Amino acid sequence: LRLRPLTKNCPKPMLKIKGKPILEWIILNAKKQGFKNIFIITNYLSHVIENYFKKNKFKFNIKILKENSYYGTFGGIYLLKKKINNDFVLTNGDIISDIKFDDILEFHKNSLADATMAVQPYYNEIPFGVVKTDGSTIKDIIEKPSQKSYVNAGVYVFKSKFIKNLKKEHLDVTDFFKKLVKRKKKITAFALHENWNDIGIKENFDEYIQTK
Repeated sequence: LRLRPLTKNCPKPMLKIKGKPILEWIILNAKKQGFKNIFIITNYLSHVIENYFKKNKFKFNIKILKENSYYGTFGGIYLLKKKINNDFVLTNGDIISDIKFDDILEFHKNSLADATMAVQPYYNEIPFGVVKTDGSTIKDIIEKPSQKSYVNAGVYVFKSKFIKNLKKEHLDVTDFFKKLVKRKKKITAFALHENWNDIGIKENFDEYIQTK
């Protein structure tokens, strides 16, 4: 809904940037880094994606799997439980980034992690002077400070063992990470330094189109 009316007849990953769908840019980036097997899980307007990748041939393996119901950003991996036997990269389909998938995969393996999330620095600027107090005593005044946080960048790496027992149910990837935290699994954050933009937000899409 955030990109309506642009997505009324076109799924978000198929919106075009410089003449190519976002999804194609993601795939070309993966191909450049040596990835050979791409699985695309579809739902809304699946035929648009299917038709495009049937007409445009790529020199490596692309398989499209359609959900019969919306299972969330991780639940759809259920469709791959018999197809993946190694650590794998999962990415949202509406992210424009120069991220090096091979770097996050290598980081994940070297960290002996069960799961890894790519995170993007986000700076929240407070447009006022922040007053630090101890009771009623003013200790300091900081003019318009910037607070640094990390946000989910929509790219992940998982050990394949976590999909073997997946059930056919709705499951968002953030909820899955929370489950791993509760199970005290080793999960790591991979900080991005490359260009990154969430095109799923209309303001970001419009700005990206204007600047590119």
